[in-house]
Amino acid sequence: MLHIFIHKQDPYFMKNNFALFYLISVVFSIIGALLKINHYKTFTAETSLIIALITNLFYIVIGLIEINKSTKINGKKKLLWNLCFIIIPSLTGLFYLLNGRKRII
Repeated sequence: MLHIFIHKQDPYFMKNNFALFYLISVVFSIIGALLKINHYKTFTAETSLIIALITNLFYIVIGLIEINKSTKINGKKKLLWNLCFIIIPSLTGLFYLLNGRKRII
């Protein structure tokens, strides 16, 4: 299924959609959390959290592919980015989107 979204690891796709997947993930995480906190017993809270999780996985995969294909950074920095994306993906995704992507791509 991931192959449908990342066709042959197209850099144009990854460049334009990393921010989109990150934004969708953040928005649906906040909506799902607010619905859960307010104890809404609807299908919407769980659905929004599932959408957030799926888009979270998409931007992590896109970020890891971009980092590992980069020739501008050395192996130690690639390892650090990979570990950060796996351990703290939300903060790493934000930092990567705002600052790190310019140096890596």
